Amino acid sequence: MRRIDYLKAFLKSGDHAVLALLTVGAGFATGLPLALALGAAAYVVGWVLLPDRQGFRAKIDALAAAGTEQRDAAVLANLQTERARLFAQLTDSARRRYEDLARVCADIEEQLATAPAGTTAPTDKLDGLMWSYLGLLATERRLDQHLVMEDSENFTTRIEEIETELKKLEEELARTPPESAAYETKFRLVGAKREGLDALCRRHEQFNRSMDNLAVVRAEQSRIEEQLKLLRADFFANQSADALASRISDTIDSLSTGTRVTGELASGMPELPSLRTKRLGYQAPQKA
Repeated sequence: MRRIDYLKAFLKSGDHAVLALLTVGAGFATGLPLALALGAAAYVVGWVLLPDRQGFRAKIDALAAAGTEQRDAAVLANLQTERARLFAQLTDSARRRYEDLARVCADIEEQLATAPAGTTAPTDKLDGLMWSYLGLLATERRLDQHLVMEDSENFTTRIEEIETELKKLEEELARTPPESAAYETKFRLVGAKREGLDALCRRHEQFNRSMDNLAVVRAEQSRIEEQLKLLRADFFANQSADALASRISDTIDSLSTGTRVTGELASGMPELPSLRTKRLGYQAPQKA
């Protein structure tokens, strides 16, 4: 913590209240100008010395650490609830894929444990990558459901049928005298058909775009799976845990930069916050 943080904590502490009472308060109580001046001077000296006492700083550090741990615990509980909710929505095959990749991560973490002392093991990056992977699986599920529903619309056939019908109506409209009552009715019908056709064509475009998005999501999933399996294979090929730690950081940073899980493809997936005292982990939620 910075010294200004300790000063702010001191201002709000009971130690400050005692200091003020024994210095300025005591001097004011005597009613003597000299005592009041001495009390004020002692108060200033106290402000210089007391916030830097080792005991006071240790107490403030302990309170700050407890507060951070409490906040992390609350955030962690929410994340675990969200992970369980998303996991429950997956198909059986998607759950098995997640569980298989979690076992790969467990193997990698076991290998990292053999690294020399002082090696930074980027296990939090494994947690973050698996959180993104879960988001991709959940996004695939939503896209799949949407596409199955939309595909039943038979867009191509319906568009062709409406275009043929609209062409006939336009020909009839051209043969109808503009001054007749039938013209107004046919004109409004043609307009309604055109708007309906335009909406259907746009839905067809969005359907095709969703198909492309699904292909991207599946490609991202495959990329993460293969890269993590490659990291595991690297250790058995080279038997170097410290080199593995460096490779994990570089690989996951590259994957995180490329994936669109936090973009438009998974806009409902909350971003994984930084936890200072806890780990989210990557194990699949246990069945209740």
